[in-house]
Amino acid sequence: PFDQFLRFQMAGDIIATQGLEDGTIEESAARELVIATGYLALSQRYGNSKADNLHLTYENAIDTIGRGVLGLTLRCSRCHDHPFDPILQTDYYGLYGILESTNMPWMGMSIEKSPSGLAPTRPSEKRQKQAADHWATMTRYEYQINNHFRPWLKPTPDEYKRVSKELEEAQRQADSAKAGSENPGVSAKLRELTQQREKLLSRHGGKFRELMLHGLNWLKKEKSNLARNPPFEMVFAVSEGKPHDAAIHRRGEPTRKGPVAPRRFLQVIDGPDVPKIPQGSGRLELANWLTQPDHPLVPRVLVNRIWQRHFGRGLVATSDNFGIRGEEPSHPELLDWLTQRFVDEGWSLKRLHRQIVLSRTYRLSSRGTSDADPSNIYLTRFARRRLEGEAIRDAMLAVNGQLDRTQGSSHPLPPWDVKRYGLNGPFNTEYETNHRSVYLLTQRLFNHSFLGLFDPPDRNTATAMRSSADVPGQSLFLMNSSYVRKQAEAFTDRLLKERSTDADRIEWAFQLAYGRDPEPAERNQFETYIERFQQARDTDDNRQLWTSIARVILTSNEFFFVD
Repeated sequence: PFDQFLRFQMAGDIIATQGLEDGTIEESAARELVIATGYLALSQRYGNSKADNLHLTYENAIDTIGRGVLGLTLRCSRCHDHPFDPILQTDYYGLYGILESTNMPWMGMSIEKSPSGLAPTRPSEKRQKQAADHWATMTRYEYQINNHFRPWLKPTPDEYKRVSKELEEAQRQADSAKAGSENPGVSAKLRELTQQREKLLSRHGGKFRELMLHGLNWLKKEKSNLARNPPFEMVFAVSEGKPHDAAIHRRGEPTRKGPVAPRRFLQVIDGPDVPKIPQGSGRLELANWLTQPDHPLVPRVLVNRIWQRHFGRGLVATSDNFGIRGEEPSHPELLDWLTQRFVDEGWSLKRLHRQIVLSRTYRLSSRGTSDADPSNIYLTRFARRRLEGEAIRDAMLAVNGQLDRTQGSSHPLPPWDVKRYGLNGPFNTEYETNHRSVYLLTQRLFNHSFLGLFDPPDRNTATAMRSSADVPGQSLFLMNSSYVRKQAEAFTDRLLKERSTDADRIEWAFQLAYGRDPEPAERNQFETYIERFQQARDTDDNRQLWTSIARVILTSNEFFFVD
């Protein structure tokens, strides 16, 4: 059910902790609940280190929740009360405090290259403390590598004594940080280092540089070992931080702090007596508030989005803005009825989809025009629309029999310690897979070579509705793409394998690609084409012939459009 799904995305780690404590959740399920909070963890990051511009990360998360879940432009209240909707600046910073009381992970960037702040998949206070110690040790090692050792590599005689003391202090800090670690073999490595260090210090003589290089290499090795072998499984998800209320930022500037705003929800929905959050970050309370059955916005916004996905336009055209500046619903009674039915049936998306696709409205033809309803706002006909790039790719794989409908696996990315984060490296690579497009690696700054031609959404923000443009570049790509040719060849192999005559293959190709039998005129066109192709090429190469036919079918308007 969607209400449960949303609760897990907002506070899965907290729900997992409670479930493990009272025995209602198994560890395997708890792991999935923690991973679900990746919805918040993937909020946009700014700058080159974890602490850079966190207020913008929180703003991005609030905007995603606001437009994506509530259908409200909450970010307009960051600097002042909302200019149009009855949303106060204190409402914004009430939500801000909830996020600021949450540990947000860091994926690594040009300065702080290593990930940090990842969450343990078996949440508990002990595990969270161990995870925090783990990332603190990683950060300390990186700091020592980048700052302490650089001046040591070419020391002056006056610095010898000071550097020796710093090396001993670095060793002491490592001993302290690693105490109690669950990594096997760490203690043995430390004993070995201690013995080597004592020998070097006693007889280094003119080999001071070698001593420094030895310490540097040890730190790099230990940092690499920590990255590859954390104390326990950790994932890119959020976890509970230190609960506190956030101060209002005057004019949205984080350096100009104003009065403190208590963590809470929106007064416009709950009234002036909004209950304060007594303990914890408040994410669990937020999740429960969003999914209460009588919430006036969340189920309506979702039902409207599902309607938009089926018809190309929502009952409220501005699907991410139900506020004053948004459009009024074209069919308010229908929206209310669908919403109430959706909630009464347990927030079941499957039942909602079934209700819509079995309706008379959904089964209308897209042909014809109506002078009384030229924009089709009142649904006098079905709105013809092109499939998204992901659906086109999946459809090609489906008709040729190669679509892998199982859950996608992880991408073959290199280990954390050898990644090069940023615009290049492993995130700028397209990994071959026949899984559904939802499992493709997505880079926020680069488009997929195939999907990028069909108006993909902006992955840096919540996209209410995709644009849909038909441009010459799409046709040129489909004519010359090696990927499309590969899919056509696979489609050909299926047709040749599963049907023995040309007539049967034409019929089977139409059934697979279009879901219907060919019309007599269409059948005659393809039979004529087959005859002329064989005469012109003077060959019986069925694979070449049917590959050309498959490309025509896979790039046709009927294959690309929903009528």
